[in-house]
Amino acid sequence: MTFSTETKNSLCRMEADTWCCKRSELAALVCFAGTLRKGTLKLNIENKNIADRIFALMQEVMLSNEVVLEAPKKAGGWYTVVLCGEKAIQSLLRTLELSETLMPCFASIELECCRASFLRGAFLGGGSVADPEKNYHLEFVTTNQSFAEFFTQQLASCGYIAGMTARKNHFVIYLKDSEAIAELLGLIGAGTTMMNFYNIKIERELRNRVNRQVNCDSANLTKTMDAAQKQLEAIHKIDRVIGLDALPPQLYEMARARLENPELALKDLALTLSPPIGKSGANHRLAKLLAIADSL
Repeated sequence: MTFSTETKNSLCRMEADTWCCKRSELAALVCFAGTLRKGTLKLNIENKNIADRIFALMQEVMLSNEVVLEAPKKAGGWYTVVLCGEKAIQSLLRTLELSETLMPCFASIELECCRASFLRGAFLGGGSVADPEKNYHLEFVTTNQSFAEFFTQQLASCGYIAGMTARKNHFVIYLKDSEAIAELLGLIGAGTTMMNFYNIKIERELRNRVNRQVNCDSANLTKTMDAAQKQLEAIHKIDRVIGLDALPPQLYEMARARLENPELALKDLALTLSPPIGKSGANHRLAKLLAIADSL
């Protein structure tokens, strides 16, 4: 089961407390999942739990027995909630404040609880969220550009600045900010999912931090080994051509120290001298050895 499906199943177990919140959730479900043709309103849903929730919401909001939940059209296929009859459909549209193009007739939702319910219905009807182990991405998909623009404004009124793009014949409203995604999941009632999202986010960031540190340490080690190898080659050349005894005492001591400790970083190598010197002093002496080797 995907992260998105688990989230939707948990939301389907929620109870909408008030009639107005049930109406708001159902309105979003109809806008995202509904099609109205020839006196029939159909909501096609891949998840049976969501189909059952739509069925229950329609019965509660309409107080009608004219809603039929159909069996899947094919194995692993879609569930369809169907409302037939012009009178029943017009009654539902008036109740939900929707036009016949399934566009909201209101500019915004006043009550905060109803806003959360509307967003929950939107997620159930046309949303999905990526597994945070792989990617930070939450999106809503609709075929109606006007509704996509309306919904983007509703998200903005709740504090979520979303992007919008076209994908074939669909319009996608999306969030990529991890904090915004987690907050939105919490707002629509997926509290457990929100906590799981945060936990995965923390673990992922920790792993990335550790990996960056390991990569940095590895790069530094490679750099140290390359530098030490060049220094050793220079010292061996000096020894072959003029002999190390020809070097001034400080350079002789540094050359012997590097030969005896080829693996040490510059800072640690400097501490082996007597008396110990600083990293910059050791670097200066080794640079002189390299210059002498180049001149031979």
